[in-house]
Amino acid sequence: MGQVLLVHFVHKQDLALLEATLYTDAGCPWAYSANPALRVLEWRFREQLRWRLVMIGLREEASEAAVRAYDPDRALTRWRVYEERYGMPFSTEAKARPSGTGRGCCAVVAAGMLDPGSEWAVFRALQIANFTSPTLFLDDAESIHEALREVPGVDADGIAERMDDADVVAEYERQQAEARSAAGTLSEAQDKTATADGHVRFTAPSVVFRRGEDSAFAGGWQPLLATTLFWRTSLPSSNASRRPSRPSRSSRTSRPG
Repeated sequence: MGQVLLVHFVHKQDLALLEATLYTDAGCPWAYSANPALRVLEWRFREQLRWRLVMIGLREEASEAAVRAYDPDRALTRWRVYEERYGMPFSTEAKARPSGTGRGCCAVVAAGMLDPGSEWAVFRALQIANFTSPTLFLDDAESIHEALREVPGVDADGIAERMDDADVVAEYERQQAEARSAAGTLSEAQDKTATADGHVRFTAPSVVFRRGEDSAFAGGWQPLLATTLFWRTSLPSSNASRRPSRPSRSSRTSRPG
């Protein structure tokens, strides 16, 4: 996993609201597998964190090389490794082809523009469907629409209608550019970035914490222990909730991931 490298905040206040920006993509198995850790983080620090969701846009469409090299059995074997190590469910049936993720990202952006806050439910639904259903393709508007039909409180029809609108595409491109601004950050020093389109981008699921002019980076996939260490060293005055005897309603319906 590489060395965990953390940066400390200058404590100008004993306790202040932090902005937590999650850079992610519904097509990334690492981001999907990090959901339990993100849930714990959100539950433990609750109102101390103000979350933002930024879509990376890993690829607009599958490359010809990826299509030629795609092996369904190998894909299933790789998914079994993620499932056994990190606990999230994966499909037992392989997809017929690889896919891009741009249309899925646009669906998430459209949801946020239609009903701010609903982008989290849409992102979560697309993540789960992408890795548990062989029929969802994140570059196919019809299968995205179908996956969102049963999501409570989500306007699947409205999202489908808005996905290709100019303002949605412009916001998606803005988020892509933000995700590709990782050059010179601690995430790059952690070797938790990638190069895309000539830019250094955050890998999924990177979380950047900001308070005023101060920032700290948890680049790419991080174990929960590293995240806990981050909070203990960077925010010693934070009020972390104790482990519950059983999951509370808030921990089952948390926003991130």
